[in-house]
Amino acid sequence: MISPISFSSTYKVNNEDPKAFSEFQKYALNKEYKDGVKTFLKDRATRKGMDFKYKAEQTLIVPDSMDLGVEMYCANRGIKYKKITAEDLLQVEAIKSRIRTAPAGYKKVYVDADKLEELSANQSSNLGHCREVYNEHFSDEVDTMIKSGDKITATTLFINPEEGYFSFGEGNKRLKKYVETFGIERLNKEQIGLFFCQRTNQPDHCTYFALKDLGMDKIPVYVDKQGYEAGRILGLFE
Repeated sequence: MISPISFSSTYKVNNEDPKAFSEFQKYALNKEYKDGVKTFLKDRATRKGMDFKYKAEQTLIVPDSMDLGVEMYCANRGIKYKKITAEDLLQVEAIKSRIRTAPAGYKKVYVDADKLEELSANQSSNLGHCREVYNEHFSDEVDTMIKSGDKITATTLFINPEEGYFSFGEGNKRLKKYVETFGIERLNKEQIGLFFCQRTNQPDHCTYFALKDLGMDKIPVYVDKQGYEAGRILGLFE
């Protein structure tokens, strides 16, 4: 079990009952700027011929001390909601089940965080920079992504044998031979490139750090074919 960053509850209301949905939206937006409260709207409009459909869902995340107030408000107005607790959301298996399938051309793997960060300390890497960006700018947004109960986009990790040590197109083949001959501990400085990459309009390059802060030591990431082969050679994956 992993420990929550903070105790909270997530409430979701859809627009099947437009009046109730509107009432909940007003409530959520009124509470938006209170400490620990986050709210956002997900909606989608579709048209097929003359048939127009609009689906919307308002998510409200509150400290658990506010649960009673939210639930009384909804009960008094006949608002049907779905409630998810932090304990439900932040269990390791619950998080794993919400990680999106890897995009085309990539594979989802579980990287050993200690091994990755130990290796990155002596190699060409942007992990330290991404950690700083997460701490200074995106920790709150990624926290919301995880507590929303929605699917989670994992961080994309590129593992590249650096040009100058390995011939282009034969990097993993030569990396394998090098590791078998000298061992991973004898890699030269900046012999490998380890880079996190943002692939969406969300700060998915920071998902790794949020999951680590929650206590995960084997963390889901997406890797391409080259990265998968290199990561296995380097013993990085579960």
